[in-house]
Amino acid sequence: MIRKQLLTIMVTFIFSAFTFASDTQNPSNETSGKTDLSITILVAIFTVLASGVVAALVSHFLTKRKEELFYKRAKLEVLYKYIELYKTLLFVTNHMWLNVMNGDIDFNTGLDMQINNNDDENKKLLPEIEMLINLYFPKFLVGFKNLIEKRDKVNELYKHFKSTYKLHGPTVDYSKNRKEFLKALLDIDEASKKLLHEVSKYAQTID
Repeated sequence: MIRKQLLTIMVTFIFSAFTFASDTQNPSNETSGKTDLSITILVAIFTVLASGVVAALVSHFLTKRKEELFYKRAKLEVLYKYIELYKTLLFVTNHMWLNVMNGDIDFNTGLDMQINNNDDENKKLLPEIEMLINLYFPKFLVGFKNLIEKRDKVNELYKHFKSTYKLHGPTVDYSKNRKEFLKALLDIDEASKKLLHEVSKYAQTID
């Protein structure tokens, strides 16, 4: 808005200067000296005003740009923190199944541990991450989708283990399940690290 007002003033002043010059381009001999002086003064005034307008425009642009960068960096910091928290959440709510598959604890104990670690605040993490990426940083969508795919793989392996455990309990060897599940968890860690690296690298370009 301010930029448009300044530009309007500048254009109006230029138009007035040309109008004045055209009105005085054929002056009488008696008034030619005064006209030349008037034009010189007009040009001087125009130069001062124009430089002021340009300075104001540059200052306004730089201030606005600084505010935009500050806002964007703040959003990036929040996104980085939420991705870290979400990765931790995925580990905290799934690591106990490795112990169940190992025979160290039973399935019900593992389920109790999962429920206790899955509070309402943690449930807000994924929607917040999706919102930040979709609205402000679509460049991270590929990395984010990769992380979600790794999470889905963990969920798939868990459901398979759960159905098998319901049928056979702790009487069978789940070492293969444990190996696959551990790899899936490590894949989540790798995907989250890649995404966090992308966020961090992009943040370094904002200055």
